[in-house]
Amino acid sequence: MKRIIFFSLLIVLFSACGKEKSIENGNNTGAFLKFKLDGQSIEYKDNVFASKDIINNQHIVIIQGQKDVSSNVPGLGIFLQDSVEITNKTYNDDGSTFTNALIYSDTAGVNYSSLYMTDASDLKVVITRIDSAYISGTFSSKVADVNANTKNITEGSFQARFQ
Repeated sequence: MKRIIFFSLLIVLFSACGKEKSIENGNNTGAFLKFKLDGQSIEYKDNVFASKDIINNQHIVIIQGQKDVSSNVPGLGIFLQDSVEITNKTYNDDGSTFTNALIYSDTAGVNYSSLYMTDASDLKVVITRIDSAYISGTFSSKVADVNANTKNITEGSFQARFQ
């Protein structure tokens, strides 16, 4: 139940931040988020950003890409959380109540998440660069919707400017 509440909060944050930050940014030159969804290539360039915060002594970084700002779908978000500052290292789904996560929303608005996986999601996010302005890295995960329909996200990479 706690994971569902956490996931719901993450969806709200994912939705609210995406529109506001992308509109403020206007031109996000050099930013991208690309991956393969069940073997099909998907890439976002114009509406890609990252944000970071500290909430309840937890360091949080969100990387988001979406097709456009008129809708929250389709899009992909990566949520990282740690008790210390997010840095160059590998982040996995540790199975805890509050965990690292990946969320993909398809064109119909169906949300697929590593948190919905009933077995191992194999979530892997590798941060290769992080500084005050940018974050970049790679990612992959199995994701599922609430009905246990699964998808594979592979060969993911991103570069985003912090807002």
